[in-house]
Amino acid sequence: MKNKIYLHGMVVLSLLFLAPVLHATNLVSNGSFETPDAADCANGAALCRNNGVDTTWFQGQNMGGWIVGTSNVDLFNETFATAAEGNQWVELNGDYGANGSIYQDISTRSGQKYLLQFSMTGQFSNGISYGPNGDKTASVFWGSYLVDNITLPVTDCGTQYACGQSTSVYPDTMVWQFFQYEVTAISATTRLQFADNMPWSTAHGMGLDNVSLTEISSVPLPGAFWLMGLGLSGLAAIRRSPKRSDPPHA
Repeated sequence: MKNKIYLHGMVVLSLLFLAPVLHATNLVSNGSFETPDAADCANGAALCRNNGVDTTWFQGQNMGGWIVGTSNVDLFNETFATAAEGNQWVELNGDYGANGSIYQDISTRSGQKYLLQFSMTGQFSNGISYGPNGDKTASVFWGSYLVDNITLPVTDCGTQYACGQSTSVYPDTMVWQFFQYEVTAISATTRLQFADNMPWSTAHGMGLDNVSLTEISSVPLPGAFWLMGLGLSGLAAIRRSPKRSDPPHA
């Protein structure tokens, strides 16, 4: 019986040490798209529109650490519509018929697991929908691996205006949805990419904001050392207990 108790104690301690937790450092640069200033028409953007509340960035341009991979994307601030985090967000289809994308090449460790998190919205300013059912679609890539194809409807508002609004008044309240995935690196550098993939012509694509990437590690949970000490004390007590004596033979 003592051996079984000892084994159980070792299993408990092993689980404590193998419990996954996150390293809090966000490896994504400018994950909430706070720079450059979307209202600054001299920030290097290719186009400045809507009285300085959004700018359009074209293929090859560096938008605050994000590289525009294909076509073009729009950078908005909260004068136009609410962000998921901070004051700015990016829309992945900057012009009609343009499937835009953005990416970052991130330093990673081969074999290391990471937690990828971000927010997306299918609702565009004023609730205007273009294409079949107004659905917005986008793909997420981790290196050459397709993490997910995401489709979000824009029809929840029920009118051509944003949820709860009867007139075109800014800022619009965007409905953001949160996503998270576990990904694993296989090289020293991994490209994180978000790409619009709507099959019809529109200037209003998927909204993206609040992107983060953090390491997942197997280390003790908070309080695990206290539990470990308690477990070791129990094991020591078991090992010190006197052996049971057999009754004398008749």
